[in-house]
Parts: sequence; C-alpha cells; structure tokens
Amino acid sequence: AETETLRISIIHESVSNTGRSISIRKTPIVKRLNPTKMIEETYCSEEVLHLLKQCVDAKMNMLMCGLPGAGKTELLKFLTNYIPENERVITIEDNLEIHYSEINPGKDCVSLKIDHDLFDYVAAIKACLRQNPQWILLSEARSTEVKYLLESMSTGTHCLTTIHTDDVRKVPDRIKNMVQETVSLDRIENDVFAFLDVAVLIRK
Repeated sequence: AETETLRISIIHESVSNTGRSISIRKTPIVKRLNPTKMIEETYCSEEVLHLLKQCVDAKMNMLMCGLPGAGKTELLKFLTNYIPENERVITIEDNLEIHYSEINPGKDCVSLKIDHDLFDYVAAIKACLRQNPQWILLSEARSTEVKYLLESMSTGTHCLTTIHTDDVRKVPDRIKNMVQETVSLDRIENDVFAFLDVAVLIRK
C-alpha cells in the first residue's frame, strides 16, 4: 500500500514461518540532500559534488546504484535541482517517490503512474516519447523495461534512473539479466556502453 509519503509492505504469517513482517518507508515530498549538508556530513567530497552537477549540466544519462535503502532515489531527487525549468521532464513510477513537480515548483513535468495491469512500464516509456521529453526519470529499472529505456536514450532523450547492485562494474550484466533476451544480449551490452554515461554507487 502507499500514501503520499509512505510505502507500506506487509508479509502475512500464512506465508512466513517466522511470523508477520511489516516494513514502512518514508517517501517525503522534500529534497533531503542539499550541497551544504552533503559536504558537512561527508556524504561526498566537494569535487564529487561538482562532478555530479556538471554531469546533469552536460545532459548525461545517469544511473544511481546501490543496495536497497542506500538512498538512490534521494540522490536522483537532488540532481533534479540542475535540470533547467524549461526542459520537459517525464517521471515514470509505480510508487510515487520522486515528487518532481512538488520539489521543483514551476518546472515542466508530466508524472506518469504505473498500473501493472493497464499501463505498464513499457507502455509508459513508449507513451512518454510521444510527449517530446528532454528527460525521462524512471524511479527504478527492474525488468525488461530497461531495454526500452536504452532505446529512448538512443533517440537523444536524457535519463536519470536507479538500479539495485553493489558495484558499478556489475551494471552491464545486471541489465542483461533484466532483459533476458539471449539473442540480443550483445546488442544490449553495446547499448549500455553507448548510451549510459555515468553510474554512481551509493553506500549506506
């Protein structure tokens, strides 16, 4: 279940030998990161902070990776600071976490909400390309939709997204595993290196 600011997941004891498990994640409509805080709390060095900003300024396709709960989406939200307000952004999410319009008031944004039965990730990526976006923000690349995300990058659309992995060197294999098409795996790997510019590893 989800609310505006919470994601709630419950595993019932009927499917768990150790009893019920409840997880509640906060997804507040705020940017938790800011440049001063990032330097003072040694989140990253000043040089890395400038590098991240320059990557967005240069319109690079960026992927934030790390383990669950590392703060991948929080970094993505921070990087939206540097997207010009006149550049159209389309966000694609099943659980609303980015809150682009709310944290960037006045900027051009279309927010798409996934319905796995009626409007899945693949349909959303295809639909958003007809809306002439400069940026696609995908909250998390999880499955075969990553193939269409790479195709969107090949058209010149810029992208920010996140992925679960503990090493940037695993990103190409992780993406190939998600696509699961043995015939075109070499092409997928070529697309990763051709269109994905930067991978940033975030540790807890």
